[in-house]
This record gives sequence, structure tokens and C-alpha cells, in this order.
Amino acid sequence: MSSGQHSQSVVDRIPTEILLALGQFLDGPSLVDCLQVCRQWHHTLKPLVWSTISEYQWHSKSCPIQPDFNPFRDMALLPYLPLIRQISWAENNIIAATWKGSKVDVGRQLSAERLAWLLQRTPNLAFLSLRRYHEGFAPVLYRALADLPNLR
Repeated sequence: MSSGQHSQSVVDRIPTEILLALGQFLDGPSLVDCLQVCRQWHHTLKPLVWSTISEYQWHSKSCPIQPDFNPFRDMALLPYLPLIRQISWAENNIIAATWKGSKVDVGRQLSAERLAWLLQRTPNLAFLSLRRYHEGFAPVLYRALADLPNLR
């Protein structure tokens, strides 16, 4: 048996419970690296990667939540939205934030309809931190928030 085959079999034998416990201590980029180890790790750790969406703490160069509707991108995002348990989002027309060493324009705000569309597809959402700088509050957001059973 070659060393590559032996090491792969050792990786495959790590119990799911231990893998999940260890994954909770990893930062975002390390979790993304672990997704590439093998199919078992990818399947086991994917919910941890998608459990928290924050415009400042996402694991890649572009945050998956974008202000504009894009059917191709949104269809790719749909399978992961039910995994999200926490969303942290702040908007402001004036500021630009530094995120992962690059500038991110947070002035492109999520419309009430876009935010409602996302919330309607995150049934496991338990925590939402949202700062919006708009006049009033759209009824579509009230309806979307009311339908989230796990939201604290």
C-alpha cells in the first residue's frame, strides 16, 4: 500500500463527530481548505462554512450575498441558503469597508425585496443582525421575518 493510499484511508476513518468538533475551531479560510480534502470532509464541514454570513467575515473574496438579482448566481446559492444560521449585515450609503485586504463597496444596499427573498430561503436562521439606513420598513420584510421560526 502506498503512503498516499494509507493517508487517504486514515482521513476517511475520522469519525464525523470528531471532524465537526474540530471544524468548529477553524477559521473560514481553513474550513474552505478542509472542504477540498475529500468528499466526506466536504459533506460534513459544508454546513459550518455556510452557518454564518457576514459581509466582513466571509471566507472568499466576494460575499455570496449580493445586492442585485442574478439568476445564474442565485440558483447556485439556493442549496446553501437553508444552511445559514446567522446573518450579520450593515449598510450605509457613504462608507466603504476594508474586507480581506480589498475594498468592498457596502454602499450598494440590499433592497427590501432582495433581503426578503434571501430571508424566505433561510428557514434555519436563528440570528439576524441588520443595520439598514432607509426611511421606513417595507411590509415585505415584516412578512419574511415573521415566517422565520428559529429567529431569536
